[in-house]
Amino acid sequence: MISLALLSDYLEESIDVYKNKVLKDKFLLGMFGSEENLYRIIFNIRDFLKKEFDKDEDSIERDFEILGRYHAKNNVPFQTVLYSLYFIKNEIYKRLLESEKYLLLTPILSNFFEIAINAHAKGYLFKTIDKHIEESLDITLGQKSRYEKLHFSWMLKFLRFVKGEISQYPNMDSESCPLNNFINSFDFEVKTGNKLLIGKVKKIHSDIHTYGKNLLFYIKNNEYIEGYFSYNNLINASYKLLNFLNSIYIHFEQNKKNMFFDAVIRQSMIKATYLTVINILNLRVINRFYGEETGDKVIKVIKNKLNEILDYRDYSFIKGYSGEFYIFHKNKPDKKYSFAEKIKKELESITIVGSTDLKFGVSISVLELEKITNKEDLIKVIEFSVDEAKKNISKIVILDKETIQKKIIERINKINETIITVEKAFSEGHIELFFQPIIDLKTGKTAFLETLARIKKDNEVITAEEFINLIYNMKLIKKFDLKILEKILDEIPTLKKSGKDITLFINVSPASLSSSDFVKEMISTVEKAKKENVHIVIELTEQSVLENPEFIKFLKDEYNLRFAIDDFGTGYSSMRTVQDLSILGIIDFLKIDGTLIRDISTSEERRKLVELIVSFAKIHGLKTIAEFVEDDKTAKILEEIEVDFGQGFYFGKPKNIGELIGEIDGKYTGVI
Repeated sequence: MISLALLSDYLEESIDVYKNKVLKDKFLLGMFGSEENLYRIIFNIRDFLKKEFDKDEDSIERDFEILGRYHAKNNVPFQTVLYSLYFIKNEIYKRLLESEKYLLLTPILSNFFEIAINAHAKGYLFKTIDKHIEESLDITLGQKSRYEKLHFSWMLKFLRFVKGEISQYPNMDSESCPLNNFINSFDFEVKTGNKLLIGKVKKIHSDIHTYGKNLLFYIKNNEYIEGYFSYNNLINASYKLLNFLNSIYIHFEQNKKNMFFDAVIRQSMIKATYLTVINILNLRVINRFYGEETGDKVIKVIKNKLNEILDYRDYSFIKGYSGEFYIFHKNKPDKKYSFAEKIKKELESITIVGSTDLKFGVSISVLELEKITNKEDLIKVIEFSVDEAKKNISKIVILDKETIQKKIIERINKINETIITVEKAFSEGHIELFFQPIIDLKTGKTAFLETLARIKKDNEVITAEEFINLIYNMKLIKKFDLKILEKILDEIPTLKKSGKDITLFINVSPASLSSSDFVKEMISTVEKAKKENVHIVIELTEQSVLENPEFIKFLKDEYNLRFAIDDFGTGYSSMRTVQDLSILGIIDFLKIDGTLIRDISTSEERRKLVELIVSFAKIHGLKTIAEFVEDDKTAKILEEIEVDFGQGFYFGKPKNIGELIGEIDGKYTGVI
């Protein structure tokens, strides 16, 4: 073809010029990485070219394709070799212009480099494709996100077609691509929360298909340099797309509840919107008895099952608070109950395999929402729906917008009004004390008084049941308890009008008991009241007593404080624990929870339980007080089973102390 003797001098000179040019240019040298790499690459090119000058076209094409694969395998930048070959070619041309053999050699040399560079590009392109096929295969088979699997599944088919491994023509239309269905899905819309971002993602995805079409065109026409650059554009666009999607989903994971609820609220302002709420029944029990790892498995299998059965084009869901999942519907479900029933059946068919196999239950509510204006209201609606579903025998409830408006939104509005009232009461001092008599069931006379706080709104009085949870949530409970202590001292002059010693029961919250400032004020109030013949018994929850036994014993021994356990018999403690506390001499009274008393006349089981509590209390020297006594029949049963004291509307409603002192005059025993 071309005699080495004719070109060897030109090649050596061209290599020297190229080497010196690169050494003087920091940018070009950076393409090689180091001077050592520069010398190695350009001398390899020189030696390779010398050998190739005497070969035929088929050999040149084969050898340069192999060289391209070698460079791709060793991560030699494609542009570096390409630039080197073009530079050397042009330098040889310059020298040939001065030669009498110019017309003879130039066409032959041009043909040589055209074949060589194109073949090198072909080898480099297909070796690079081999690498990406391996990556795509790993990602497709691995535990990746839905969009990664969709993209790499398409990429794998496309690259295999390019290489000739499969004959089926890949889907080159971006609009009908499965990934485009994902980008257009309701789930993606909810999790992106921004139509502008969705438009950008669609543009990048469209570019990928365009670069893919260009690549197929260039390969078909054996234009591998252009093909390589189209492929490079395709890969860069692919990474750009995935980075974009990853950033969108990372942002969503960091803000998912806010973004999800915002999407629900936005849609509810436009049209009736449907939200299905799933609650895992007894998740706390599962965590406690089977371990939190098992509880986590339950959550994970529910998430996987929902991914399997819900079409992301029409639904979006997230794991919500605690053991809840929320499914957001794009459209109104045709049969709401059937939808909930199907979900429930699918989830409850799952078995968590372990040392002990576990089946779990779920409750489901389907909500029709309209014009929900804020997240707080939405969360309250969800909480209400969960409670309603748990109460229902089928554990499924359907709540239409009218029911939600009437039962929940109006209640929420009332709560919001109460919040304003509570804030005003604290700022303006509109907190008053009412007192309810506690009756000695043997004599029928008033033994003690229960101290109850009320908030005044205009001319109305708001009971504790309406605001106590709000006070806890607003973190005002310590301030509230301090206000009660202050008010008790204010009421002492009126209390003394009875002419007898007075005993008051007051409730103290666990949060207040953990505050040293409050405890000091409580001790001071008890001592000041005692000097005025007003005695105070501190009512604590079972939890407070059980969590602070040594501290309460200290208060008992050091300051002679007296304590009662409130709402006894419905949950936190065992009788054995209370027995231990009574032996320590910490408690004097058990106030039996009103839910046991209320049904005692109709429930033999409740009666036996109360009898057991009374017997237990007598053995350990504790006095019993029955709450929620509302009729004569209940009062007589309590007297029969020897409950010591009773409290409830049957004996008297809470009143201000002025009214109450007049009513109980002559009927007060002053027992303590």
